[in-house]
Amino acid sequence: MKEDKPQVPDWVKAPHWVQNLKIQSHSEHPEVKSAADVLTTAHYKDKARKREESAHRRAARKLIASLWLHEQSIFRFTTHRRYFQGGQQGQRKQVWMTQKTLNLFNAARELGWIVVYREGIAPQLSKSGKGFNTIYRTTESFYWLLTNLKHEDITPDLEAPRIELKSSEDVLLGVPEEYESSDDFSATNTVLKKHYSILEQSNIKLANDQPVPLSHLFYIRKFKHTMNQGVVFMPSLQIIQRRDV
Repeated sequence: MKEDKPQVPDWVKAPHWVQNLKIQSHSEHPEVKSAADVLTTAHYKDKARKREESAHRRAARKLIASLWLHEQSIFRFTTHRRYFQGGQQGQRKQVWMTQKTLNLFNAARELGWIVVYREGIAPQLSKSGKGFNTIYRTTESFYWLLTNLKHEDITPDLEAPRIELKSSEDVLLGVPEEYESSDDFSATNTVLKKHYSILEQSNIKLANDQPVPLSHLFYIRKFKHTMNQGVVFMPSLQIIQRRDV
């Protein structure tokens, strides 16, 4: 169950301050696995064949863990299909933005675990010309499925790549095969895995004495446009207290 925390300032309700949902976590906790089974079943409800069922089940655990771990019960998210597709027509910008994620997110909405909190605005209808994504809210029916889940039960998505390449337009690209066979690729993966192992055992805590989520300790190396240079990034850490909205 989501912990009761003091109210955060009203400005957090403004669309500009609501954080995007990032699906970067995973959990093998029994409640997460049980909820993932329910979510996966809902996805296949009207389908004749259960294509990639085990992969959808793993993706469901990641979505559920990430929803629970998100600092607030409200979050921004896009469901435009092009952002979940690769190739020349797609605009996929994150490794976790896959068709499986979109399928399961929509199934969670059908189950009533996620509801629209504030409709998004298209760029052409916005005064600033930028627009913003729809804001969603996770409901109590979702949190009641996870009453015994704790921060230490959540891990990073260890299947996620340690190295990513994006175009100059910030669209995700595939890492070239020749780089994947290079010493630099091997060394980067080795160093970042060891780095995570050290941080995992360090018992780092926030100012409120809560443990830092392990997903925030999963560093990756990002390249832009070419593989000539790469910068190591840590996931963004927003220390915003949770609350019911």
